[in-house]
Amino acid sequence: CEDRHRLARLAKGDVVYVEGSISYRSYINKEKNKLNVTEIKASSISKWEGTGNLNKIILVGNIATDLELRQTTNNVSVTNFSLNTIDRWKDKDGILKTHKKWHRLVAWGKTAEIAVNNIKQGMLVLIEGTLSYRTYVNKENVKNNHVAEIKITNIMKWANPIKIDDNEESNDQIE
Repeated sequence: CEDRHRLARLAKGDVVYVEGSISYRSYINKEKNKLNVTEIKASSISKWEGTGNLNKIILVGNIATDLELRQTTNNVSVTNFSLNTIDRWKDKDGILKTHKKWHRLVAWGKTAEIAVNNIKQGMLVLIEGTLSYRTYVNKENVKNNHVAEIKITNIMKWANPIKIDDNEESNDQIE
């Protein structure tokens, strides 16, 4: 109820702080173009009291793909890989449900080099970064392909993950 009152006090142009879960979906619009959408399912929204804007993503999940270091034409190191996270909740009948989400990540420069040398597929990690969007040309030479990705600013192995039984209710981190 307090969140509802807080939302009622927000006005057009206010800068807000949102905590929640990130998800992605695609759809076909009226012009038959495939569009990709990034959504935040907000668990908390409040007016941002800081100065300026903030674009920060924090995820804890498992590395889903092998990391491979590449060099750009300007000799800058880069790696792209995926991370999966799992949302868990109980439905109206008390049955535990899960949904795995896949996140596209990119690391540049020294961060890319450190990640490739220290992070392996299957590891549980904490990722900090910013949400960014880019357009790329696909194999059919079509440019209007949009992708959301997280530019990594920090990556670390998640220490002492706690494995929980699927029948237990817990807010602890999981493998």
